[in-house]
Amino acid sequence: MWLKPIFYLCLALSSSAVFASSPVELDSKETKKLNTFFSNFSESGVTTYDEDSVSDKQLLAFALSHLYKNNFKSLAKAKDGLNVIASQEQVDRVTLKYFNKKIQKPVSRSYSIPLADGEATVFSQVKKVVKEGANLQVEGVVYMTGSGGTPDPHGSPASWKAAGEEVEPKATFNAIISNKEGRYILHKYTETIK
Repeated sequence: MWLKPIFYLCLALSSSAVFASSPVELDSKETKKLNTFFSNFSESGVTTYDEDSVSDKQLLAFALSHLYKNNFKSLAKAKDGLNVIASQEQVDRVTLKYFNKKIQKPVSRSYSIPLADGEATVFSQVKKVVKEGANLQVEGVVYMTGSGGTPDPHGSPASWKAAGEEVEPKATFNAIISNKEGRYILHKYTETIK
């Protein structure tokens, strides 16, 4: 007699587990948006991130790299001609946008970034997205091409080969993100070298 309620309880728990975690089908627009979001981390050399243990130093390193690679024109030129300058406000905008966090103890009101060129192109592509409660669990691949390469970051191995681009998978990644008011926030990220 008591087995029947237990059976129904087990059935309810197993069905709720199925609905708690479900694959997400992305259209091409959302796929490109996610690819671009994750490429920001791979191009800046982020290999691990955990919102519960991230340091101010890690946040600053990402923000400065991101500003240099994606908002270079917004940076002030240093008098020496060898550096550009990012303000603390610019750094805060980046860390809030991607991590929903600010540096807790800023060490300066501005930061110097050395000028550089000739870096390899690094970008990411999302391969699988699963909804986990309010968050999304994402798996993908980090690709790399040599200095001077300009592959379409939303292309495929076949399209890169046809265009004469040498693109190699560098790593895979797993991440947990959420969507806050139409923008993604990173909570956890781990790259595994191939």
